[in-house]
Amino acid sequence: MVMQELLCACRITFLFRDLIFATVSMTVNMNIKEKEVFLLMWVKAWLFILALIILTFYLYYFIQIIRGRPEKFEEMLMEGLALTDIEGPEKTARLSVYIVVGLSFILEGGYFILSLISINIIYYRLLTGLFIVFEFWHGFKMIPLIQGITGHREWGPELLNWKIERMSTRFFVIHILITLGLVLTT
Repeated sequence: MVMQELLCACRITFLFRDLIFATVSMTVNMNIKEKEVFLLMWVKAWLFILALIILTFYLYYFIQIIRGRPEKFEEMLMEGLALTDIEGPEKTARLSVYIVVGLSFILEGGYFILSLISINIIYYRLLTGLFIVFEFWHGFKMIPLIQGITGHREWGPELLNWKIERMSTRFFVIHILITLGLVLTT
């Protein structure tokens, strides 16, 4: 199972590499201004794709928060975080957690980098910078939880602060909606 996931990730990586090489070869006969416009178009397209992927992950929880009933989703999440239910060796369960954390870091980091590159509005960049600082703080608050899930620390539901998770979800969805609006209008 893990080998298939790694093979799939390698195929996706090679696909992205080939897409980048094809894009670069298309720009050989363009002047500098055309290249800048072309590159910005690609950056905005990738930002749009990443924003939609992240929005897909966060939207259900956001809707539950807006409705005032996030506890049901939070209970399901806590049950899913308990690695005792995962079949297979403990090492595989830990690897799964590390893969999920790594993928979320890559997706969210890529989203923030592309949003800062592609949208040149000072207030948006300020909002994005503040949100990046908040997400770093949120990430540091998650370290004990990740250690608890992977067995490096005593596991308990008190390791997860739901107020911070709800705030992070609200910020992320609102920021993504602002970003999507700016990408489509600028």
